[in-house]
Amino acid sequence: MEEVSGGTLFRGDALGSWEHLRDQEYAARYKFFIFNPVTGARTLTEVVTSQIELQGRDAFAATATFDLFAADGTPIPNGCQINITGTRF
Repeated sequence: MEEVSGGTLFRGDALGSWEHLRDQEYAARYKFFIFNPVTGARTLTEVVTSQIELQGRDAFAATATFDLFAADGTPIPNGCQINITGTRF
């Protein structure tokens, strides 16, 4: 899968994969890089893991967690869960 960041120079597009788990449930995992706005150097890597549930044919709800890593690969503590909803237009 590819996820496009939508207009910021500080964050690259994400690449990853998704899979069907059962019934209307899916999982996705993807990674992108975050860059220093002044130097353009990569400063962080973010890995997002999402649990997705279809809500009929035209909507979904998901929860996601993320892991941050410094440029050298050192994990950075975090603890935020993200709630996501989407509707087809």
